[in-house]
Amino acid sequence: MTNVHVDPLETALTRYFECRGQAGTDLSVILQHFRDDPELSKCACRLQSAFQSYAMMSRREEVDLSRLLRALERDIIAGTSQRYVDDEYCMSGGGYETVLTDAARHLTKVNRCLVQVQCAWSQVQQAIAVEQELLRLRG
Repeated sequence: MTNVHVDPLETALTRYFECRGQAGTDLSVILQHFRDDPELSKCACRLQSAFQSYAMMSRREEVDLSRLLRALERDIIAGTSQRYVDDEYCMSGGGYETVLTDAARHLTKVNRCLVQVQCAWSQVQQAIAVEQELLRLRG
């Protein structure tokens, strides 16, 4: 049996940069979607240029990412509706289905990428906090 040590911080950083690379390409879609909102366009532009570098996320980028995610979720919800569908084979007579507009469906895919970046960044921060605490405890 081999004794292989996997560094959690290295794993988290690798995942973060992988997610960040994919999200960088999706930000052009977000720029197009928010072209009429100068504030959200600025957020998307800043993130797009930041994602092209290989640097850690700054506090400003965290705020921009959160703002974009909230705006995307709001637009996805606006493009989502539920409708009743009759089903003769269902005991209750039918059920509800969630229907997304084409725009909302497209934004959902982009939103998923940005959420993955946010989650990956959170894992990086947790790994850093663990490393710092271990250093403190080991003195």
